[in-house]
Amino acid sequence: MDIYALRTYNRKYNQFEMMFFLYVTVMLAHYTVPYLKFILFIGCIALTAISMFRKKISKIAAKNILMVAAWYGVFSIWVVLSKKWSYVQRPDSDIPSTMIRILLISICIAYHITSSGKIIKYLDIFVNATTYFIIVYVLSSPVSTWGSTSMGGITHQWRNFAGHIAVVAAIVAYGLYILLKKKRYIVFSMINVMGTVLTGSRAALIAIGVLIVIYLLLDKNITKKTRNICIGVFVLLIVAYILFTNEYLYSIYGSRLEAIFTSSVQDASRDDRAMYKTLGITMFLQKPILGWGMDNFSYYLKYVTGYSQEVYSHCNYVEILSCYGAIGFLVYYLVYLRQFVKLFHFRKDGVLTKICFVVLARFIIFEYATITFSVYTYVFLLTIIFCGINVIINDHDQKRKLNESEQI
Repeated sequence: MDIYALRTYNRKYNQFEMMFFLYVTVMLAHYTVPYLKFILFIGCIALTAISMFRKKISKIAAKNILMVAAWYGVFSIWVVLSKKWSYVQRPDSDIPSTMIRILLISICIAYHITSSGKIIKYLDIFVNATTYFIIVYVLSSPVSTWGSTSMGGITHQWRNFAGHIAVVAAIVAYGLYILLKKKRYIVFSMINVMGTVLTGSRAALIAIGVLIVIYLLLDKNITKKTRNICIGVFVLLIVAYILFTNEYLYSIYGSRLEAIFTSSVQDASRDDRAMYKTLGITMFLQKPILGWGMDNFSYYLKYVTGYSQEVYSHCNYVEILSCYGAIGFLVYYLVYLRQFVKLFHFRKDGVLTKICFVVLARFIIFEYATITFSVYTYVFLLTIIFCGINVIINDHDQKRKLNESEQI
């Protein structure tokens, strides 16, 4: 399948791809610049509308658009409808407007991803934009803030988000290096790994190891797989030894990582996040079908329990269950299950398939520690992967039909 993907891959960006790259870059690193993101948003929609008007919508594009509409479109409608039964109305919430913008751009992405080569192109866009972002994020942050919650610089992004998005970019960049043999992807991968480390996000640090292990397990060669896993474990042990024996590194990273695995180490952030999840499950059990309504977890946390501030649950599963109930949860996550099952049978069939599998696995595992459904870059990346899976399955079907016709 990689050979077929390379045949349909065109390195040069077309007008929409360049506009989309600029839009993602601005949303990551420069979203505070007035009007710029809106201009790029309109540009993406306009270019897609013009293309739709001039060309026929292909079958695979139509399939992708219907999938995005049935997934994120229906979920967005459910979120807006949930205001009708909300425990308290949240007129100042920006969730509806954010989700509408995400939906429109996701439909644009769905329309344009029609071949395996396009999957490579959009993954390349994600890596380029994220690498630029992580460079700006680190260099514009005072050294004194590195590894702390004050880090962010001119991007104004949270360190956990920066760490998690950089981890995914590092893995995707490595896969693109294997696929395209371009050395710049190794550089990009290293930049994103370094950026992840500098954020000090412990969940992101753990994600590096987890995603590397998943990628290595997808190797078909048992000997090579065993060797790579042993090397990976050895490297992780060395890193762990350095983190826990160096006084400076331990003060920034080691003690916080240790707190994840033992309650004997005091950690307010860990305890608060555990409390958020417990509260969210309690809210879900009280209103399991419809949930408490749009953006009500943060309100309930502060004004019902008396917590000091309004914050999200830091868990996509809990946030959706508590606010939008079992119906919202099923609407949002059924496509995860469906696409995962589709891809599972072909997970070892080429580098491109491995990349898609690892990225999807990342979301399934680490949405326990992140909010995804209302974050632009996360949903755009999910859309690329979901649509990419449709293309990969379509390519397999075409290949099977061709083989059957040749046998006849």
